Amino acid sequence: MIEEFSEQEQHQINGRHCYIKYLSTRRRGNYLLSDAEYGYQSVGLPHGTEEEKIAFFISALPDAKLLDGGKNFGCGVLQAWVGYKDACVNIAKCFLSTKGEVDDPLLPLLGKGEIDKWAYEYKWLEAYLYKNLWHLICDNSRLITLNLDKNWGYPFTSIADLLCEIVRGDIEGEFSRYLLSSYEYKGWEIDQIDKLKRKMHKDKFPEGEKEIEEEKKFWALIDKNSAKAIWYDRVIAIAYELADRGVDKIKTYLDINSNNIDAMARLRIKSSRDPALKSHRRKSHYCVEGVITEGTLRQKWKDRKA
Repeated sequence: MIEEFSEQEQHQINGRHCYIKYLSTRRRGNYLLSDAEYGYQSVGLPHGTEEEKIAFFISALPDAKLLDGGKNFGCGVLQAWVGYKDACVNIAKCFLSTKGEVDDPLLPLLGKGEIDKWAYEYKWLEAYLYKNLWHLICDNSRLITLNLDKNWGYPFTSIADLLCEIVRGDIEGEFSRYLLSSYEYKGWEIDQIDKLKRKMHKDKFPEGEKEIEEEKKFWALIDKNSAKAIWYDRVIAIAYELADRGVDKIKTYLDINSNNIDAMARLRIKSSRDPALKSHRRKSHYCVEGVITEGTLRQKWKDRKA
């Protein structure tokens, strides 16, 4: 009689600000994961200032409940969760801090060589994106909430809840793709998005038919590769409409938003071209039934047919 189960082994994946402990069980040649335990460093306070509440919410992303105790996932998905969680804790810390000042949480890491200049700048840009959006909403809260309610309804109890939903849709929406039965990430398509994004936010799309073609290509790639940032898109659409109506104070925030997006795209493009930054390059990979593999599904299918 063949023994169905072998001895269970406990493993741990550690991030800078979080960890996952899980058991792996070998069953007829396959490894199953179960009984995962999660821990992370929370930031801010659940009942503090609005900014502290937002930071607390961000540091809790992606919600560990999405992993359902770690069952039916390969360890690659758990490693992805650790990567996203570390990023969220960093964003939350930066949200409550000032770049280059004594409370800068990333400056000691840069000084010790634990992160490089590219990572330092990029992580701060991620935080700046949400910081600026928060100020845009705060300074124009009445007009934004009224127009959101008029067009789509307003299901939030506060503008802090609105920002939290924007961040959740952005970060957690991106991670949630790994929980689908099949998901493919193509690094070269993301590079194309960055290049087109720079043109869009710097008004450098060529005129005429070329402009229409490139804009169509941009949105097709966004729909295919990006999480649906519904509330972000709605707030930005209203902000541009208000700016067109003559609400001058909102224009500054929109300019900063475009500059942040442009700077992030520029850094990602630089990482794809500079050999010294190859550790930051985005690699194509796919996830099928919770198992992440480098490469592309299409290439794997070609190899099988050959």
